[in-house]
Amino acid sequence: MVVPVRAGAGTASEPIRVSTAGALAVAAEGRTLYVANPDGDTITPISTATEEPGQPIVVGPSPEAMAVTPDGRTVLVLTSTGLTGVTPVDAVTNRSGKPVPVQGAYALAVAPGGGMAYVLATPDPNSQQGFVVPVDIRTSTAGTPIKVGLNPVRIAFTPDGTMAYVANYASGNVTPIQLADGQAGPPIAAGSMPTRLAVSPDGTTVYVLDSNIFGGMATEMPVSAQVMMMSRILFYMLVKKPPSWRGQVIPIRVATNSAERPIKVGRLPMAIAIAS
Repeated sequence: MVVPVRAGAGTASEPIRVSTAGALAVAAEGRTLYVANPDGDTITPISTATEEPGQPIVVGPSPEAMAVTPDGRTVLVLTSTGLTGVTPVDAVTNRSGKPVPVQGAYALAVAPGGGMAYVLATPDPNSQQGFVVPVDIRTSTAGTPIKVGLNPVRIAFTPDGTMAYVANYASGNVTPIQLADGQAGPPIAAGSMPTRLAVSPDGTTVYVLDSNIFGGMATEMPVSAQVMMMSRILFYMLVKKPPSWRGQVIPIRVATNSAERPIKVGRLPMAIAIAS
């Protein structure tokens, strides 16, 4: 079920029944809420004006993550069974388009310009090697995969759309990517296990959350990566002295792609956001 809560009212409306509520996305200038049904192969559109669900839209097996283009006209749905991929949905007609297969995909984001999406993937289930796959939204075609680090979990863009930064959980670094030519730069050291990214509004600094070995449990990672992470935790618990559990925020200057002095924060940090 999905429970609407009116901002400022402090009360909840009647629950809206859907198949199996998963990820949420708002599109069509806020007129429609889309709910992924991960136990099926559909997403459900819900009118924000009437709070009534519409006919479920078939997108592919086990839809999980969703992303919306900046103009709110297209919803991209990531499916996750077998050959994973991205299915575009027209937010005006509520019709799904041609799926774009991306092997091993598990996270996606839309670049500021709105014409390209970028999908994080680990194509080989026995490997932690990560890639970023560009997807042309207009033509529903995938470009050449860009090799990044091990188990990439987050991608963030500078506001001008010229650069992307990818947090590589198992590599302990961040990969900068020039979006114009799809070239990855040298990895930037970012603590033990970087899990989250936030870009300053002026685009000068990327803030990386290093969650420490016990923090930022990154549930969007492939199962193989989660197993690896738990094995490492057990190793520290049984063999080595556990770390302090203290997290840190590492600023990266976009102009030089260099990390600055880390900022110590509390234990087990899970998320980061920038106040506007």
